[in-house]
Amino acid sequence: MPLASESVSDHATGSEVARRSSITPSANTRGSRILIERRVIPTNILANALRNSARAALLGYSIRSGLLFLLRFLKVARGRMSLVTALRESFTGMDSGRMAAFFAVFAFVWKAAPAPPAMLLPPCGPSISPKFFRAATQFIFVIAGSLNTLAKYQSASYQHSRMNAFISGGLAGAIACLFEKRQWRIDMSQQLFVRGMQAVFNSLANNGRFHFRHGNSLIFALATAQVMYGYVMRPETIPPSYYKFILTTGPIPKPILELTRQQLANTVPLDPNALVAAVKTCKPTAHALECAKTIPAFPDYMPCAFLHPSVDACGAQASATFVKVMKSILPVYAALNFVPMVVLKTRELARKPQQLLLRGLKNTARSSLFLGVYVATFMRIACFFRTPFFRRYFPRDSRYLYWVNGFVSSAAIFIEDEKRRSELAMYVLPKGMDALYRTLYSKSWIIGVPHFEVAMFGAAMGLIVMHFETEPDALGGIIYRLLRRVDLTIEDAECISRKEGAVEDVAERGAKLSS
Repeated sequence: MPLASESVSDHATGSEVARRSSITPSANTRGSRILIERRVIPTNILANALRNSARAALLGYSIRSGLLFLLRFLKVARGRMSLVTALRESFTGMDSGRMAAFFAVFAFVWKAAPAPPAMLLPPCGPSISPKFFRAATQFIFVIAGSLNTLAKYQSASYQHSRMNAFISGGLAGAIACLFEKRQWRIDMSQQLFVRGMQAVFNSLANNGRFHFRHGNSLIFALATAQVMYGYVMRPETIPPSYYKFILTTGPIPKPILELTRQQLANTVPLDPNALVAAVKTCKPTAHALECAKTIPAFPDYMPCAFLHPSVDACGAQASATFVKVMKSILPVYAALNFVPMVVLKTRELARKPQQLLLRGLKNTARSSLFLGVYVATFMRIACFFRTPFFRRYFPRDSRYLYWVNGFVSSAAIFIEDEKRRSELAMYVLPKGMDALYRTLYSKSWIIGVPHFEVAMFGAAMGLIVMHFETEPDALGGIIYRLLRRVDLTIEDAECISRKEGAVEDVAERGAKLSS
């Protein structure tokens, strides 16, 4: 499809240069392959950047404070915190301020950074009538007998746009992330980097260069296996907040898990008094208490009665675990589904409230079911590893069996919608990679790089912004919607108010320009 080049009118912003929207003319995409050139207007650069910064600050503040309030409201409902305290800590705390500053600085640098390199590089067209320049350029190339030269000219303009977007996004991300805590930078740099790589692979798939069926489920299984291995054997390789979440949601109490970890290490004898004390903290049955007293100093494995002392039957324990996880995780998934809906889909929610609310309820129930099945399956497989049949082939417990357990339990991911599987894979992958990195680092197999998270954050944002400005179909939905809200200077009004799925009028516009 030929590329059409056009300039922005006088009211356009000055921070966007040679921007391309990669959209195919269909109802399910975000535009058409149109090269949109935007000339830099120095007098408007600062005003545009400040305007973007103000709206981004509001967006960042509302997202962080809204999530914090919903999570603290659960404590209010349970009588653990007063409503006034929840409001004060959510809306006046430093966390919300840091997020607002991060969004504001990112938007300002993103919109101001492209101007200097754009003014140094030769523009794709002079500041004359865009239609005249386009027609004249094509005429000259045709007269010269080289349509291939025209394609190279437009391709060079496209590469200029991609490089410019990568530099501006990377610089904005590297500077803005300094306003957040170091642990936040580490966590988010991992999350955003895999989002950037996801965009790269989606771009390859969209162009027919790469495709792997159920690759997202495989990535989720591998990453979760490493995380669950760290949960059982090396908790220091998992972020403290995430480890606490697994402990709270998981079926094995902390004292029981610590003694099981000691037994797997097989270096220090187990203390009989510690075994009994650990079981007594879990409201044990008489059978579990008696079993704890008979465990030797160096056992081959910890019996099922010790792993779940409050319930004797393994099947009943799995069922109780499922119900416990469902009750605890339903409010969390409700917040994760409805808060972004209110913040990022305000217009669509006003038009179709019933449809979106039902979708949110369905997604909440489905995600809660997935996690309940996953945790219950993990516990049931752990009990299977202790059956006489399994012990016939593996007489002693092994730390690597918990890696296998985490991998097999990940089959619960197929409960989720296919799009949601990609989101879960992108969420768990950074944590699995970080756990593997920390494990290898502790063995001195790799080295550490100071402030590496800042460089990774910048590279990740560079990739994301580059695809947002040149190939938005490759981005995940929530990432695109978030950046679209920050980006106030998109020329097409359809791109601001379009639905999540389709923009038929933009596709028609692209078809007309390409004809």
